[in-house]
Amino acid sequence: MVNTQKNLKMKRITLLFLICMILSGCTSKPKNNMSVESNAIRNIIEQWANAVKSKDVSQIVNFFSQDGVSMSDDIPISVGQKAIMTQTKNWFSDTTIMFDTYSTTVDTVEISVSGEIAFNRGTDRYIKKTPNGPVEVIGKWINIWKKVDGRWQCVVEMWNSDKP
Repeated sequence: MVNTQKNLKMKRITLLFLICMILSGCTSKPKNNMSVESNAIRNIIEQWANAVKSKDVSQIVNFFSQDGVSMSDDIPISVGQKAIMTQTKNWFSDTTIMFDTYSTTVDTVEISVSGEIAFNRGTDRYIKKTPNGPVEVIGKWINIWKKVDGRWQCVVEMWNSDKP
């Protein structure tokens, strides 16, 4: 019950942040080429998917800002690159997941008018071995990005499975 309440609170905070980000962009003219920025983030997600397939922990951690946050189901929040590295290594140690089957689809990318903050969401899937045979795991995710020194870095990532 407590974890459910914490998860609900985190989801509400994330949603409120996204709404504020979107509304703050409604008052000024774009300073950046939104198509170029959107494609840059889509490219990062493609690289990220390839890093998952090859279990490249360093590359995945490199997508995050120094104080990045990762929130996944059934584990505590990971804050900072060191914690995200540990979380990613633990995920990759799961021998039931067939990481080479991992794929992802970007549903949307939204860039703030300033071109400094963005978010995107999407779905992913992979095959997991079970005692009853392989099962496809389908999930969803959202990332919040911040441009640091001209480079997009993930500041918040949240993902989980569609199944209970």
